[in-house]
Amino acid sequence: MDIDLNVLKSLESEKDISLDQAIKAIEDALLVAYHKTESATTSARVEIDRKTGHVTVWAAETGRTARCCGSTTTPRPGSAGSRPPRPGR
Repeated sequence: MDIDLNVLKSLESEKDISLDQAIKAIEDALLVAYHKTESATTSARVEIDRKTGHVTVWAAETGRTARCCGSTTTPRPGSAGSRPPRPGR
């Protein structure tokens, strides 16, 4: 999910609310919403990229049914966590 930073920047100029304050409020609200979901972990965190507006929820799953940790982020080519294509594929 991405947040439209232009809207937040307009809030900054029209309502005198700093961009960082607005982003922090959205991160906090999304974390509260996440904690209301089934099997939410207490150590989760939400981050909004200040340049792109991309939202990432970081939450490690624990217990017997644990799978790989969750994130809304899809690795982009050349970013950490992405792999180059295999030769011959």
